[in-house]
Amino acid sequence: MNLINLPNNLAQVQSPETAARFVETYGPLLYHYEGGRPAPATEALRPLLAQAEAVRLALRLLEAMQDDNDERLAHLLNAAQVIRRDAPDFGPHSFAMSFLLPDGPLQTTVTLAAPYRTAGEIPWRELAVTLVCTVANQHTVQLYPGLVPSPGGLALERQVTGHVGLSLVQLVWYGVGEIALRGQENVKQRRIRLCEECGTPFYALDGRQRFCPPDPWTAESRCAGRRMQRLIRARRKKEG
Repeated sequence: MNLINLPNNLAQVQSPETAARFVETYGPLLYHYEGGRPAPATEALRPLLAQAEAVRLALRLLEAMQDDNDERLAHLLNAAQVIRRDAPDFGPHSFAMSFLLPDGPLQTTVTLAAPYRTAGEIPWRELAVTLVCTVANQHTVQLYPGLVPSPGGLALERQVTGHVGLSLVQLVWYGVGEIALRGQENVKQRRIRLCEECGTPFYALDGRQRFCPPDPWTAESRCAGRRMQRLIRARRKKEG
């Protein structure tokens, strides 16, 4: 199992059916903190879907960060923010937004802020970096290297922290960090891409890759297979 593919595998989960397939393939995503026991299925669906949504957002932000234009970052962050009337005041020189983010089996409202680069210019990229760092580090506190904004806040880098992971969700978010760092190294190749079939973000290990990676122990991408079957049916219908 390749850790770089795990975030995409979870990001594809958007329904009870795809959640069940994920758990059947990879096992429980979350564990109870006491005793390391898997969370019961009745408790696991809602937090699993919340984690999948957060991973999709993080990957979409990383994909958009490959562009110099921050308009897509602004659209993604505006769509994801929540209204919080009691948000703390970060002062006139910072811009703040609140987001509902998963924290283990729960969801909490987190307010993030970044300083203005120049007066009136909203620091969308710095906010995106801060959001990815925040939610990734919430779930990798017991894994060794964490994510931190680089000097200036426009990119990400590793910071050595702990040593051992306890659950699958920690490996997923560690994989998000790996995608962030590799994407920065290969920004001209745009290795963080959107699947041409389902639109889910993924990291392309092969420069020719256009679809979500295959599930473990399989050779073909599920999305590539669906695209091929649709093309075959369309050709047969046309030929008559």
